[in-house]
Order: sequence, then C-alpha cells, then structure tokens
Amino acid sequence: GARSPPDEAAATPVVAKTPRAEASSVRRRRPGSFWLAGRSAVEVVSWIEITDRRGEASRLDIQRALAHLEQVALVARELAPVIDDLCATFSLKRGHVDPEVGKYGLENTLIAVGARFLEVVAPVQEGTAGGRYLERRGGDGGYMVICQVPTLEEQAALRARAAEAGVRVAHEIDRKTWNIMQLHPADMGAAFLEVDWDEKADVAGNWMPAGGESWREDVATEVVSDITGVELQSEDPAALAAKWAAVCGLPVEREGGMPVMRLADA
Repeated sequence: GARSPPDEAAATPVVAKTPRAEASSVRRRRPGSFWLAGRSAVEVVSWIEITDRRGEASRLDIQRALAHLEQVALVARELAPVIDDLCATFSLKRGHVDPEVGKYGLENTLIAVGARFLEVVAPVQEGTAGGRYLERRGGDGGYMVICQVPTLEEQAALRARAAEAGVRVAHEIDRKTWNIMQLHPADMGAAFLEVDWDEKADVAGNWMPAGGESWREDVATEVVSDITGVELQSEDPAALAAKWAAVCGLPVEREGGMPVMRLADA
C-alpha cells in the first residue's frame, strides 16, 4: 500500500539482530541515541507485585504496550544497490514492490526479516520529500518506524496523545479495513512514526504494506530471523525518548546507560 512521506526525517539508524534470544547482548550502543525495542529476550510484564515487611502484597498494574513494531523504512539515492547489498549480506530475499508509491515520486522494495519487514524507498524524480531528506542528511539513512495497533480505538488514542504532545499528523489514509497514520518527523524527532490498523489484527501474518500474506514466500532466516528494534539518533536522546514515550503512552527505561522504550512485542 502506498504511503506518502510529506516531509523529511532527521535521522534514524536501523539495527537488525539475530538470534532473537541474544538480542540484548549483541546490540550496538552509541552515545546520543535512544533504543526503541521491538523484540528481545525480555518478556512483556503487565504487573509488579510489591510485598511489604509484613508479607502483605499489593499489585501495581503497568500500562501494556499495544503498538507492535512491524516495519522499518530506509531511504536511499538508488534502490537496487541497497537492496542487493542487504540481501547479499543477510541472505535475504527481495519481496513485495508497491507500484503505488510512484505517485509520490518514489520506488520501493520490501524485504521480509522473519515476520517483520525492511523497506527501502528511493526517489525517481526531483522535488520529493525523500530526496530532500537525503540532501539534508548527506546520504542514505533510516526514514520511518512503522507499527501496528490491534484496534481503531488504540490508533485514535495514540493520535490524541500525539496532539497533546504537539505532534502533527503528516499523512492519513482510511481504507475501511486498513488505516494508515503518519506522525510528522519534525515533531517526533529522528523519524516518521507510522501507526497502522488492520482489521485482521494479525501482527505475524497479514500485513498489507507487504502484499497481505504473500510475503511468506519470501522469508529466509538462515542468517537473520528478526528485527529486534530501532536505534534513533539525536543530540538529546533523553528528550527524544520522552517525546516518543508520551505519544506511545509508554514509560522510558534505562538500559546500558541509554533510554529504552519497549513496544508490545518487546
């Protein structure tokens, strides 16, 4: 499905790791970045039991994340060389190509990494948002963090939190069975945050941006089996983490001296 990038992102290096159980031990950490965890060896915790000295326990409920990391989009000056390099380096297969992005002056290809996706887009004409981003950044880089929520209500709640945090909706499409909402990178900082809803709500199955369920034919996991998270670059990672957490309605944790926000499948 086509998605229109109306403005430039600031920067967002993307890290894909495997095997899943070793994700936290192999992550590269750099000063000036904020880790957005999509999946790791840590299970999601929805409550904490607190026991006092007398042995009496009380339960503290924690807001459970509902947004699942589904896809990461990169932007490049030329599409084919980047896709070739990614496939050769990680023994992956070329996947879905969306002809509709052509109306935005782009071409793309998706690559399945386990049940998540790496997308590369490239401008094919002058005056595109992707092209302006490339000029500002001075080269290829990350562009979008794309998530899925299980209900329209959660998508609306995230939109409301974004408005409260001063984040604009940059682009939105209502296709009745699949809704796209992109939050402006100038307000989010570092990248677009796209939050989609699909009526099937199958985070490991149907994914319309990858052609529904046809992507299963293009999965290769000999070298990598998952995308465990996204590292967002910023001059002020604490402020960036606070903004993303406010929009997503999640707490910020600290891991290895870096701010971390865990999504639903972290």
